[in-house]
Amino acid sequence: YDSAIHPIVLKIYNADDIYDDVQNLLYPNIKPVANAGEDLSIKFGESVTLDGSGSYDSDGYIAEYLWYKDDTIYCKSNTSECTVEGITAGYNVFELVVKDDKGAVGRDSVKVFVDSKGVLLGSYDTYRYALRVTLSPDGTIAYVADAVGGLYLIDINQPAEPYLIKHLATWGNTQSTFLSEDGTTAYVGDIYGLEIIDVTNPLEAQRVGRYTTTRSARDAVASADGSVGYLLDYYNGLQIIDISNWTSPSLIGSYTAGGNAYRLTLSNDGNIAYIAYGGSGLQIVDITNPAAPVSISEYRGMYVYGVTVSPDGNMAYLANGNYGVKIIDISDPKNPFFIGRYDTPGYAKNVALSKSGNVLYVADGSGGVQILDISNPEELTLIGSPYSGQAYDVALSSDDTILYIAGHTRGLQVIDVSAFKH
Repeated sequence: YDSAIHPIVLKIYNADDIYDDVQNLLYPNIKPVANAGEDLSIKFGESVTLDGSGSYDSDGYIAEYLWYKDDTIYCKSNTSECTVEGITAGYNVFELVVKDDKGAVGRDSVKVFVDSKGVLLGSYDTYRYALRVTLSPDGTIAYVADAVGGLYLIDINQPAEPYLIKHLATWGNTQSTFLSEDGTTAYVGDIYGLEIIDVTNPLEAQRVGRYTTTRSARDAVASADGSVGYLLDYYNGLQIIDISNWTSPSLIGSYTAGGNAYRLTLSNDGNIAYIAYGGSGLQIVDITNPAAPVSISEYRGMYVYGVTVSPDGNMAYLANGNYGVKIIDISDPKNPFFIGRYDTPGYAKNVALSKSGNVLYVADGSGGVQILDISNPEELTLIGSPYSGQAYDVALSSDDTILYIAGHTRGLQVIDVSAFKH
């Protein structure tokens, strides 16, 4: 108990001020409760009406409803409904802010899923089983590896009307195709090894060299200067080949981790190979000295069919068969670690990144194509499923609006995916 005397100063401005102060003291304003409604699902192209009528203010009334998404305000008025058009495919989160008559606010959000199938623009039926697709640097030619038919050069200047430029039979079981940076040389992996094809003039494309392996080649890439080829043999792993002389390529070095090898990609500087090595997981290999490649590290515990790496070299995106997609942090190649995953409905064969690096396109085998938002690599979310046929590989146009699919028995499929662009 404090028996001291404390002075109190009372300032009176006017009667209204005293009344308001007393009212606020005795009856403090209660914040309004925002209710953005149940999550919604619509078809692409449809509009959606957001409804905040479930919001309320227990000691007054709601004077304003504000609806926004990201940095865009869609509605700001004294009515609870807001109609929105032109929503992108996938999940969209809209925020509702309500303000009462005394200025207090409440917040809520609602998810709107926009379901969209891609629009089939065109197709080209290769002979039997289209497994890989690669685009020319200018995006006008699709190079399709057909397991039985060989290599197909398909004009895609008009995506709705693709047509054959040139067909080259290979030794058989054609598994992959890779183009030089200038688009003048194609490297094809097939049952017996590496085939080097001059495509300077696509109409007169011709084989100029070959390197024979003991078993089946599954993938092939080349160094930026075209002097070294990296061939992935299904049984014998990485074969590094001197291809500076097309007519007489020779083995430089090799690397094996056991198991079956499927796909590989190189780091931007060409010093590291990232190998999708089946049951041996992701193998990260130093190829600075092509004659003596050595393991940097590995990430096991999963079966890996495909791999692509982010432009900054910090993330590896893995096609993990029945288990969908995994993201591995490889910013320190010596210590890769798990970041996130998404279980696709099919059998993930390979993956491709959007130019922004925020969207992953998954060739999901019998599951078609799955498009994932990977802007938060720890929480991958589905944007949409634009194609339901078999998908073994995918390639994107330079503006990410057209998807080229190696569709197995359906050959090359050309799909408009502009609705899915994030």
